[in-house]
Amino acid sequence: MVVKPGKIWFFLLCLSLAALSNNMYAAKSNQSIYEDPYDIAAGGASLTRASQEGVLFANPALMPFGNKFFRWFGSQFSIIAAKDSVDFVRSLASGSNTSSSESSSEEEKSAERDEFIDDIFTTPIHFGTATAISFISSHFGVGVVSRFEPDIKGTRFNDTGIPAVRAQADGYGAGVVSYAQKLTRWFSVGATGKYIYKAEPDIQIDFADQSKIDEIRSDPQALVNEVTPGQGFGLDAGALIFLQGRTVDYRLALKADDLGNTKFTKSQDPFRQTFHAGLGLTFHNSIDSLHLSLDFRDVTGAYEESIVMRSYAGAKLILRNYIGIAAGFYQGYPSYGIRLDLVLVKVGLTYYGREMGSFIGDDRRDIYIAYFGFGI
Repeated sequence: MVVKPGKIWFFLLCLSLAALSNNMYAAKSNQSIYEDPYDIAAGGASLTRASQEGVLFANPALMPFGNKFFRWFGSQFSIIAAKDSVDFVRSLASGSNTSSSESSSEEEKSAERDEFIDDIFTTPIHFGTATAISFISSHFGVGVVSRFEPDIKGTRFNDTGIPAVRAQADGYGAGVVSYAQKLTRWFSVGATGKYIYKAEPDIQIDFADQSKIDEIRSDPQALVNEVTPGQGFGLDAGALIFLQGRTVDYRLALKADDLGNTKFTKSQDPFRQTFHAGLGLTFHNSIDSLHLSLDFRDVTGAYEESIVMRSYAGAKLILRNYIGIAAGFYQGYPSYGIRLDLVLVKVGLTYYGREMGSFIGDDRRDIYIAYFGFGI
């Protein structure tokens, strides 16, 4: 079946507009609004060791450790896509089992349309981008990040017995400033102030809802007004115990996110105050290291998620300070990736499983992240 790209993008646009025409917003979970892709590859366990901009969000108390004043100055761009979405686009591009629109009969055209709709209903569409730019030293860090990651999934029959589509999106932009200080040789504390833009629409659309279609046609500008991102100020604080040995290091991290709750405009739900704990063990020589880590987030259960969805574990293997290999379990799903640090250029690829539903096994996405960074 051959489907013109314009039809695909028009279909996605209609779904996106329908989703954005409602003032319902998805609630943030225990995860940070920005995670470095290499940290995600290591199961998302970043409280005791994080990469680049990830330090500012994971635990600013990490900054004083590393035996150098200047840590990072640069930018990074990531492309995000679910495996199902990649396979779907690839199948459309291949043009298998096709006939030209000029020579097709009406029955064949109808069959192609039905096949396209079947693919839409059986293939979740998940894609996005993330960008970051930052300067990080041993005591001070400043950065700007953004992430837009929509997810669209159709169902043949919802609770009312008619076709429906659920459209969600994580839309974030943030400017952050962090400060950290060693209080003793083995103990540091840090804090991150953040100014956040966010839009997290989450709505189920019934195709039989004619009123919603009429609303979009009659007043498209209202959609823009309704999805203006909410804005808010927040504060995170972290602490790190770092016991360094000749070949083995031990780390214990404690972190509090969104102290006092981070409140937003536009009547959006706040980011709830959460507490996290992490353990790390590092085996190393002068240029190679293996870091094992375990994070347990939202210790008090502010977001009422299961223990598995609050658990992150992984390993990072650094070879010759140029090659990074990571693997782990991100909320119970496997993750892995590779990163190359080529002096001024950093490139990498990450795979991980992400749960879009409310419990493990509910609505999984297998996601690829390809990223490119430039900095020193």
